[in-house]
Amino acid sequence: MHAAEGTAKASPPQAGGVAVASGSLQRRALAQAAGGFTAEQRAMLDAPPPAHEVKTRKGPQGRQLSYVEGRYAIETANRVFGFAGWDRATVETRFLHQGEDVDEHGNRIAVVSYMAKVKVTVWTADGEAVEREGSGFGSGTARPGREGDAHEGAIKEAETDAMKRAFVTFGEAFGLGLYRKERAAPAPAAKAAAPATDSRKLDALEGALKGVGAPFKGQAPAARGAAKVPTNTAKGPSNIYEIRWNGHPYATRDPARAARAAERAMAAAASERRLDRCYRDAVRPLLDRLASTGQMEAARHVGARYAELKGRGSG
Repeated sequence: MHAAEGTAKASPPQAGGVAVASGSLQRRALAQAAGGFTAEQRAMLDAPPPAHEVKTRKGPQGRQLSYVEGRYAIETANRVFGFAGWDRATVETRFLHQGEDVDEHGNRIAVVSYMAKVKVTVWTADGEAVEREGSGFGSGTARPGREGDAHEGAIKEAETDAMKRAFVTFGEAFGLGLYRKERAAPAPAAKAAAPATDSRKLDALEGALKGVGAPFKGQAPAARGAAKVPTNTAKGPSNIYEIRWNGHPYATRDPARAARAAERAMAAAASERRLDRCYRDAVRPLLDRLASTGQMEAARHVGARYAELKGRGSG
């Protein structure tokens, strides 16, 4: 086989004047030795975001979570890879649920949730295409009669979240260190009930979910009418799924068990006319965690269960 007949490599778009085509042989050789990226690009990828670009928001159990905005991720990608040196595509978008809530003024609002999976493609200086995927969760709100705005906002938020999670795999420039700090953050000093684990009987959770089918103890079957949740395929020490309701925490590494716990919590809350509050305070943080670890199927089952209970008139 002649050299010209070798396997073709994916090439980036030529519009925009990316330096890929005009790079010297020496630069290409240096890029290949550095894993496809130039020394300048690697230096930029290793630099963390400036302090003024790091935002904070309130997370589950009152923790402060640090993040960068989607705008910053796009600006960083343009700066590091070039305006025509990267691309993104939405692989999947899933509708989770639509319900009602009240805003801070007591007005009724529609609440919509989606999950999305986005693929980011980056072309290195030697023409190699590097692909990464990320999953994200998004929610949107709107006043009654404007539900379309809520759907649009939820989809955009989910896609932006998924894009950021794909970019973060390229290094510190996209906020990788923020995830590391989040996991290493010490536990709050305030006394709180320790989350039950798979190796212990979940007596506290059973008490919180009384009257909902069989007692929930680890592998107990889901409540009648709930869809079967797929078993976990990506367990790991950093994949902890936690749900807290009525002051009773439950934590597990198995997303299927976490989903069943969420379904039982919602069923118990529905019987007390507190379904929307349970979803807002306990289930939405779990859905966000499931999305961040790619467990979209488990999250879809939880969302479907919420929609089912909501359809019965539970609130």
